[in-house]
Amino acid sequence: MKSIIMNDELLHKVTLLTGIVVFFTCIDQLAAQDRVSEMEYDMLNVYLDCSGCYEDYLRSEIKFINFVRNPSDADIHLLITDVGTASGGEEYTLKFIGKNKLQTETDTLLYASAKSDTDDEERAGLLRHIKLGLLPYLKSTSLFNHFDLSFSLPDMESPQKDRDGWNNWVFETDVEFDYDGEEREKSYEIEWDFDATHVTPEWKIDLQLDYDIEKEKFIFDDKKDIISTSISKSFTGFAAKSLGEHWSAGLTSRLASSSYNNVHLEAGASPTLEYNIFPYREYNRRELRIQYRITPSLQEYRDTTIFNKTKERLLEQELEAILEITETWGQVDASLQGSHYMHDVTKNRLEFDTSVEFRVYRGLSVDLGFEYSLINDQLSLSKQDLTEEEIILRQRALATDYSMSATIGVSYTFGSIYNNIVNPRMD
Repeated sequence: MKSIIMNDELLHKVTLLTGIVVFFTCIDQLAAQDRVSEMEYDMLNVYLDCSGCYEDYLRSEIKFINFVRNPSDADIHLLITDVGTASGGEEYTLKFIGKNKLQTETDTLLYASAKSDTDDEERAGLLRHIKLGLLPYLKSTSLFNHFDLSFSLPDMESPQKDRDGWNNWVFETDVEFDYDGEEREKSYEIEWDFDATHVTPEWKIDLQLDYDIEKEKFIFDDKKDIISTSISKSFTGFAAKSLGEHWSAGLTSRLASSSYNNVHLEAGASPTLEYNIFPYREYNRRELRIQYRITPSLQEYRDTTIFNKTKERLLEQELEAILEITETWGQVDASLQGSHYMHDVTKNRLEFDTSVEFRVYRGLSVDLGFEYSLINDQLSLSKQDLTEEEIILRQRALATDYSMSATIGVSYTFGSIYNNIVNPRMD
């Protein structure tokens, strides 16, 4: 009996001790949960506005902010634009735009990757610059106390950037072979490109060689096989000189041959003058460039043209306006180009091309695209009647008075405002 009472007392003590441990464990967990909740509540909302900037990687690596789906929910609108550099890399412009309680705070960072960088190195560099750019916005939050600062001194024995044995020249060559085959259809294409560029703040030079041959074969049981061959070759040389914040002058020369366009040899040069309404330094946000060029050229045709020409000298003038805008509400790209030949102004062309992406309202976006051309300058059209095969297979250019295309897209998203989680399973 005494043994039973002692066992009961021991059981009560163990139960009481267990309850005390559970109680304080719960208190500790609740306190920790409160601290986490407080930190989550204090996290900044960031809207990531970019295209092709490793979005999933950035969302998975940056844990001290909330990514949101709509700009209206954001404390910071992070607008990232990129442009190719002279060396073949990418220059990213990171625009941190404060909103709501941070609307007076705006900052900009630049990050340039090298041509030799792998995707992992490029995205890691972009990630580092985004973190550095976000840090000043966190100084008024509880998360700021959880950051530390580290610094690594660069290798002072490494070659300096200004020691460039290539004098800012960059060369690139590409060769590509494509083959597709079925029982009754076979095709192959060979493309070779060579590009040499030289870019400084004062000069921009670009030399390009292109060669493209495409061959298709269609096999029939009851008639002769159809073989389609298209060959194009070209050399383009371009040089532009800076004339200040708004003006540039340039020269483009071209040698080309195209079986599709009935051109055996095209040789011409185009002096060009350009005026940018906005300073060139604002290229990553807005541009409105007006270009005027005049092009004397020699044309030799493969077949006699519809104007009974096998060779002629031409003089053409062009005027073009180019608009590019990138803002937090979307993006606009548009161009309007008019040209005519000096010997006959009725031989002319007018081209309009635009694409617009904009956010109408929270979660609602609209994409528009439109292209239209009035065509009255097809001087190289062959006089020979085209065969049915040439028309169907698009071996030769066809006579037309116009060309057009239009697209429209509407998207709407709703639900959780957050966009933090990345799950790559079954992708």
